[in-house]
Amino acid sequence: MDASKSPPSVAEGARRLFNPKCLIHCIAVLSLVPYPVFCISSVHTTHVTERRDQNFNKEDFIQFENSPENVIDNYNLTVKYLCSQPCVIGVEVIASSELRTGKYIYVRLWQNEKHLSLRRSLEVMLKFPRIIIYRADFFNRHSIIAHNVMLRAWIVRKHTFNHSSSYRAAYENAVARTYSILNTLPPFQRPSGEQKGCLGWYTEWQWRLKENKIPQCLSETGTVEILKFPHASTGQKYGIIKKFYPFINRDLEKIRVQAVHAPRFTYSIWIYLLNECKQKLCGIVHFINLNNLYDTPMLSVNESGDLIVQVHHASGNDGAFKSSPRLSLRIWYRLDLSFDGTKATLTVSSWKNMKETTDHIFIYQFQENIHFNDTSGYLVLGGSKYMQSIEGFFGPTKYYRLNSKPSSMNFETVASGSLMERIDLYYQERERVKASTLTFLNVLKESRFLNDQRPWNSDIIKEFGKKLHEMADKKLKSPGGLKLVNTLIQSLKVSSFCGCHDASYYLSVIYETGLGVPTDFQQGHLYGLVGAQGDDKLSLLHLGYKHIFGFDGYPQDYDLSYSYYSNIGHQTALDKWTVEKTQAYVETIRLTDDIALKEQTNENEDKFQYLNYQAQRGDLGAQHTLARMLFWGQSGVTKNATAAAQWYARSALEIEDPQSMYDFSIVLFKGQGVKKNITFAYKLMKKAASKGLSQAVNGLGWYYHAFKNDTVTAAKYFEKAAKNGNKDAWYNLGLFHQSGQYPGHPEKNETAAFQHFLIAASAGQVDAAIECSFFYATGKLSSAKRDSQLAIQLTKQISEDNGYLGFITRQALNSYLEGSWSESLLNYLLIAEAGIEVAQFNVAYLCEQMPDLMNITSGDCEWRYYNFSVAQFLPSTLAFLKMGDFYYYGHKNQTKDIHLSMAMYINAALRRDPQGYFNLAQLLEEGHHIPPKALKYLNIEKGQSNISLILKLYERCMNYEPEEMLSPCSMSFLRVQLQIVWKRILNNHLHIPLVYIIGTVSLVSFITILVQHFSYEPPTQLQRERNNQRDGESQEDNSSAPHVHMPDYRIYWFHLLKQRCIQHANSVNQWLRHHQVAEWSCTLLGVCLSGMYILAIMYLL
Repeated sequence: MDASKSPPSVAEGARRLFNPKCLIHCIAVLSLVPYPVFCISSVHTTHVTERRDQNFNKEDFIQFENSPENVIDNYNLTVKYLCSQPCVIGVEVIASSELRTGKYIYVRLWQNEKHLSLRRSLEVMLKFPRIIIYRADFFNRHSIIAHNVMLRAWIVRKHTFNHSSSYRAAYENAVARTYSILNTLPPFQRPSGEQKGCLGWYTEWQWRLKENKIPQCLSETGTVEILKFPHASTGQKYGIIKKFYPFINRDLEKIRVQAVHAPRFTYSIWIYLLNECKQKLCGIVHFINLNNLYDTPMLSVNESGDLIVQVHHASGNDGAFKSSPRLSLRIWYRLDLSFDGTKATLTVSSWKNMKETTDHIFIYQFQENIHFNDTSGYLVLGGSKYMQSIEGFFGPTKYYRLNSKPSSMNFETVASGSLMERIDLYYQERERVKASTLTFLNVLKESRFLNDQRPWNSDIIKEFGKKLHEMADKKLKSPGGLKLVNTLIQSLKVSSFCGCHDASYYLSVIYETGLGVPTDFQQGHLYGLVGAQGDDKLSLLHLGYKHIFGFDGYPQDYDLSYSYYSNIGHQTALDKWTVEKTQAYVETIRLTDDIALKEQTNENEDKFQYLNYQAQRGDLGAQHTLARMLFWGQSGVTKNATAAAQWYARSALEIEDPQSMYDFSIVLFKGQGVKKNITFAYKLMKKAASKGLSQAVNGLGWYYHAFKNDTVTAAKYFEKAAKNGNKDAWYNLGLFHQSGQYPGHPEKNETAAFQHFLIAASAGQVDAAIECSFFYATGKLSSAKRDSQLAIQLTKQISEDNGYLGFITRQALNSYLEGSWSESLLNYLLIAEAGIEVAQFNVAYLCEQMPDLMNITSGDCEWRYYNFSVAQFLPSTLAFLKMGDFYYYGHKNQTKDIHLSMAMYINAALRRDPQGYFNLAQLLEEGHHIPPKALKYLNIEKGQSNISLILKLYERCMNYEPEEMLSPCSMSFLRVQLQIVWKRILNNHLHIPLVYIIGTVSLVSFITILVQHFSYEPPTQLQRERNNQRDGESQEDNSSAPHVHMPDYRIYWFHLLKQRCIQHANSVNQWLRHHQVAEWSCTLLGVCLSGMYILAIMYLL
């Protein structure tokens, strides 16, 4: 509804009325309001007076003698007329509102058979509905605004008047007619009508309070912008899901509800076809109702390029029509599909070279009323689980909920210089490049040398593009290769033109990050869309991620993001059982985690060899680990399904381990690494189930359903496994409920299915999570309200476990471990731009370790990817701390921001990171304040003193810190406690002298102990030996002296013993004196410290 439009002029109304085409297609769409039935006959007429005039022209005519200017109830209108033949005369009033067009609100018919060729007059009393002529009152609650109120009269021949078609077509067949436009007053300027009853005093008092109150309409529009940014459509079942809700505005909602069987709406859609439809029908837009059936509208294209429009009638039948000419490839089209009651109008506008447009208008009149309720179900732009999409692109798309004739869009505003134009130029250039490349390669192919060396396949152009990409990739990952980006751009573009979308994704990353070239978001968007349209996994992840957060010029659009993640999520669920060397298990290893890095190995490492040795000796745990590493490609080991199957077989057959028997049976069922053997696989699975393995019990259910088509037995096994907590069994039961295969319950039960899927998804079941995401995206169940963000989280988590993504991650990690940091950086950069948080953290870390990289990129690498990391659904606490430090210190060109720094530390603390609590405490000590809302999140009571908050934060830090005797948190906690005690002591004048005395005595005692320790050192054993040696030498000298008589040895030894005793006694006495002083000093120091401790405890308590 466009309230800004004014009623057309009288001249304009006349032009419309006398336009036969307009009158033929004039149909009532909506009802004014469900109020009393309007009158069909007049209440009072005057007698007919004959007037004869000899000079009168006896041709038929009709006119109003006293036509009113305004709508007046009970107005006596005089109609003059003349019939030359038996005729039927009609007087009618037609009005339009926001709700309906051409509503008959008054009709009066009569016949004239006798008084022919005579001028006659008849007085007719006009009566109008109260809701048009009176203001609102207690009985007439909702006055409406009527537009284009037309009073008209006509004469038709009696033999041509068809009573079965009623009076509605009479005006078109009239031999004479006339009309007059009546004006209406706004609702608040109208007179009050006569009351039909008497109100109680309280009811009347309440009504008087609000009767003159002008209602304020809520700001709401009937125009919905479904798509702002181009969407890459792969031709699969992953379109954009939209759900519409009732209007908040009461008047708009009333219009919508009453127009369910007479709709007025328009869809305006831009599309760009790359390939013809390969199915019977390819979806452009379609509506799915709550019964999972197609509803109004459905617009699709068939194999021939014809547009098909299908609707659902109020009777329950379906109707459709086909338009021509056919749509061409590589041309932007705008499709405007409008409905006005039972009339459908399809306008096809093509766009070429900015100036050439061709419009084709197709009008179709359905014979039955059309049912349309846009709140009962969901709309899909593109493909859904029931229909595949077109191959190409969708452009800006709008939906006018209450308007069947939107204003024409400006082509240049929409397309000129936009991404849509770049898409068109890219594919036009691609056709030229492919043609010239094919000619060049065909010449090369004729060379015998090349034929001998290279067995060309049929898709020679794509193979050539792949080779170009491999050459460019090798150069970029070589030492110093990042400096060659600008020289390799052209090779990557040619590779992209040839259909290698790995190169398209490379170009998208290069332009959006400014790697070796100036940043160009438009070019980055172009190549990202091209890669996603080619179903490139990294491109799909890239667009899905960027549309979540609106980074790098992408608009934030959860529904658009979900369409990409839904695609890659389904691929991941299928790829998990695919055994290819280009897949690996996705491991989230940060380059700062030294422990995880040391655990990485490969087939030549000692760790793997030791594990292999243990497995050969019969160690069951080693055999399990080895088989898992080989089957999934974990811990740096290359995928090898054959070797993994051998270890599964050894554990299953020799040791008869239940888990191994189950794993080996799955391998046999699927034929991965071994020859498929269903019979033997069933025996192993049954044996494993008999030993109580719930996975095997679920496997038996799967076997009976897939191979025996026995749903009853299958359901029994699924129920048994589900009771034991098996997630796959819960998922399988959900499928039974969803498809109506559950025994005893043949009807489909999506609510029960969702409950089973939710339990399985909570346990990590991939397929169940995808199903849950669909229910959250559509919001079709009362138990699963629409939540696009939750749907994205589920599919994003699944998509990031894709094996191809794990292979690139493994390459990046191996390059880092081998010391090739440039190659590691480039690989991590590719998956970081795809939204992988661990890769973003590792890129930021490598940027810190490689300062020279700042000369290659056009932006701040560290800031960009740490910032990306903290914006994730499951961010890293290390990234929060890094960003907090950047905001605190002012990283490079970034200004300081304490509030943002504190916000980052709070987020880290909420994830139980001790460093986050420590930094918050430090900020508090510096005089900053934590917001009360943050304290609530941290579960800390408000209103505490600053020092209490500091102690609480340090205490939390200690609780989450590794158990250590001394840590920064514990030391800081002790420091703050001592500060508290000291301040309290200083505030008590009685204890200050005592503290000073204790402190003085403690200091003197401590100094005394140090002096005693360093001033006296008792003789050591070595000194005593040296003294003995010196005495022995003197004895030898005396014995060798000439002419000296030797003394008596007994006297000598007695003298020597006496001398030693005296020396020892003196030494002991001296040591005792020093020891006594030291003991007294230690005692005094202990007493003083005890006193200080007791005093501190008193103040703390």
